[in-house]
Amino acid sequence: TEKEYQAAIEYLYHHPEDRKRIGQNAQQVARQLYGAENAVRKLNPLYESLLKRPKRSHQWSMAKSNQQLQLHPKSSAASQYIQSLGDLGRPYKTSFTSKDFQYALAADETLSRMSPLAHIAGVLEHLNLHPHDAWLRFWSGLAFLGQGKGPLALAEFAKAKTDGCENNRLSWHIARAAALCLQWDLVEQCLIELQRDQPQFKEAEKLWSQLPNRQPVIQNAYALTDTHPDKIIQKLEAFIYQG
Repeated sequence: TEKEYQAAIEYLYHHPEDRKRIGQNAQQVARQLYGAENAVRKLNPLYESLLKRPKRSHQWSMAKSNQQLQLHPKSSAASQYIQSLGDLGRPYKTSFTSKDFQYALAADETLSRMSPLAHIAGVLEHLNLHPHDAWLRFWSGLAFLGQGKGPLALAEFAKAKTDGCENNRLSWHIARAAALCLQWDLVEQCLIELQRDQPQFKEAEKLWSQLPNRQPVIQNAYALTDTHPDKIIQKLEAFIYQG
């Protein structure tokens, strides 16, 4: 019972000789039951039986769909990273390969909530080896965006865009990061570019309504504004240099 347990702890606290004796006995029993000699006797037959079995070929858990991962030949590092994660790489794979805007965007949102460990020890660690991989850079930007670190997210998205990331969600994520930094001109430019590709995307209209002195609907504003990707990159770089 709880009282008996408490009494035993108090007894051992007040009787150091018994405490030492019981500890030594427990150590001896553990060595006898779980020591190296006993472990070897139990494990060796297991290893020997495994070695006698016929050899089998093994594949990555995602090997059947690896052809999809070759859609971006310039991002082989991202492909390798996805494969290395096994089943845990599903949201990365969806973000990387899906042509469905909403489906891929949902995967992006999942990645934006990655743990700091997954970001630092996973994505950023691979970026140290492959600093110009656009998709690894894009996912790093999503992680910073999820952490509310707008300037860092913008910096990563700018590098991703410069290195060739061309997915149709990038403008949306840049707009969100720019909004965190109150860079409304950049927000507007990205939303107008996004409206060309996804005119029915309601979240863009919500963000548009937050722009200072703007109407709640985007309408045909893009026809009056230059939204060439190079212009967006220039604004990103200008903001990063200022910050």
